[in-house]
Amino acid sequence: MNQASINLDRLKGVRLSLPPLPEQRAIAGVLRTVQRAKEACEQVLAATRQLKASLLHHLFTYGPVPFPQADQVRVKETAVGPMPKNWNTDTLGDHAVIGNGSTPKRTEPRYWEGGTIPWLTSGKVHEGTIGAADESVTEAARRECHLPMIPKGSLVLAITGQGKTLGNVALLALDACVSQHLAYINFRDGRLFPEFALAFLRSRYDQLQAASRGGGSTKGALTCAFLKAFLVPLPPLSKQREIARQLAALEGRRAALASLFASLLHHLMTGQVRLPAAMRAGAAQAGLPEFAR
Repeated sequence: MNQASINLDRLKGVRLSLPPLPEQRAIAGVLRTVQRAKEACEQVLAATRQLKASLLHHLFTYGPVPFPQADQVRVKETAVGPMPKNWNTDTLGDHAVIGNGSTPKRTEPRYWEGGTIPWLTSGKVHEGTIGAADESVTEAARRECHLPMIPKGSLVLAITGQGKTLGNVALLALDACVSQHLAYINFRDGRLFPEFALAFLRSRYDQLQAASRGGGSTKGALTCAFLKAFLVPLPPLSKQREIARQLAALEGRRAALASLFASLLHHLMTGQVRLPAAMRAGAAQAGLPEFAR
């Protein structure tokens, strides 16, 4: 049986950054603090995920009202669950053009070489908001290969995929074409706010995954016809915008917290941030463990 191993000679030849010893000690102390903070951060992020799930349930059940005022909202039962009495439901197809694209032949150079039109695959949905494409196709591909141009502000939803991809949805921040594994949802009448629809579809991820396995199918796929008939809540547009704003604010705080710790660790270890001389000189008096002093 083959086993991975480390070549000791190569390991001995690995080059390391070597700041002055006092700074190494100080960095070690800071990193211990960072590690403890990172563990606390992970706990906060886990709590934030739970808070987001709770907030989603609250917003789609009672609307954008403070938690203590929820019992003042008159609620009705609908096909998509409880919601405020003055909200309606409608299908995605009533408010959006829904379709998918294709993958031009890889063996046809004129579909790919020199392409300038962004083209997206289903893996891009994990980005949440898609601002750039990894691949581009040519105008010939767009004309000949069923590749409608999808305007920014539309949603794309993975209708096939492995693992957690299928059922995931993202917002387009650019005009793009898509593969056959993505459905696009292009809102046309201004009555359904894209970010609100995005949040609702994300909250129905488990339902979308289950629908792809309906009828005992093992293929795992959704259809554009299914999405056109998919029911969504339709509150007043001002409520949709406020719900989207509250969810975006919560997600922004979570992302900023995660980014802060990743950035701090990177900058310390690459020397892009140098510790103050006073901190380096005082590391031995900071009560650090022996290896950090």
